[in-house]
Parts: sequence; structure tokens; C-alpha cells
Amino acid sequence: MSTTRKKILRFANELVAEQGLQDFTIAEVARRASISKGGVLHHFGTKEALIRAMIDEGLEEFQARFEATAQADDAPGAWTRSYVKSSFPGPDAPSIPSADPLLVGLANDRSIISSYVDRQKLWSETLSRDGIDPRLAWVVMLAADGLFFNQSFRITPVPAEMREDLIEFMLEMTRQASSR
Repeated sequence: MSTTRKKILRFANELVAEQGLQDFTIAEVARRASISKGGVLHHFGTKEALIRAMIDEGLEEFQARFEATAQADDAPGAWTRSYVKSSFPGPDAPSIPSADPLLVGLANDRSIISSYVDRQKLWSETLSRDGIDPRLAWVVMLAADGLFFNQSFRITPVPAEMREDLIEFMLEMTRQASSR
């Protein structure tokens, strides 16, 4: 990926993270990246292509974290714990991409999020074969998704201490299940 393309994606993600969706335009991304609107369009073609690239980049980052974290844990439930840890990597990790590009995609064209839908299917299949009750793996995955999207879409603020407690509770459920 070219340096300019990466720069555009970084500024597009920062824009959405800072201001939400209301100011997400090619013109505003271009202004922040200090390039022309034509420059953004040269690299992405359309606003939808930029949004798709933002989603794909976030999914690639998540996938890399998900695999690395799971491989460091050989107990049953490792993949389910990795899903939770990868969704909330902690304060020392690089910031995780916002789910806002998914929301932009949904607002504009549901097919834009097809790569997310495809990945989610693979992740859920992996978690279903994780050595713990598949129902528990699904519950933990859905709870992690709910907390992540709640936070990303700024739906209902979960106090920081409660958020950390919920994350640890999800992890603990998988540890208890693997020790039975």
C-alpha cells in the first residue's frame, strides 16, 4: 500500500473517530491529509471505496491481533479469549479502529460491509470449535461485539471501571469453562 494511501486512511479514520459521521466527506479527508480531493479520489475512486478500505484495514488489524493473541494461549477457549482481548486490546496497545466506517457503510450501501460479514462468519466458526461449549463461545463473542459497538457508536457510555470488569468477566467465563 502506498504511503499516500496509508496517510489518507489514517486521516479518514481520525476524522470519523473525532467527529463521528457528520463531517465525513472526501473534501474533509483531503483537507486533513493536505492533499487535493482529486488526490483522494485518485487513490480510492469513490467515498464508498474509501469506506471499504477503512473497513478492510480495520479487519486486517483485528485479524492479526486475533491470531497472535490466540497462538500465545494453548488452553481450551483460547480463540474466544483472543476475540475479547483483540476487541479491547488495552491502553498500551495501538488504538483500535472505530466501528464508525461500518456505520457509514450501512448508511450508504450494505454491500460495503460484506468483508466484515465474511470475516465474522469465519471468526464465529473458529470460536465454535474452541474446546469450550460453542454456546458459551457465541455468547462471549456477541457480548464482546455488543460492548465494542456500544462504545464505538457512542450509544450508552459504559463507565470505564464497569467496561474493564465486563471484559474480565467474559475472559473468566471462558477460563472456567475450559477447566471443567
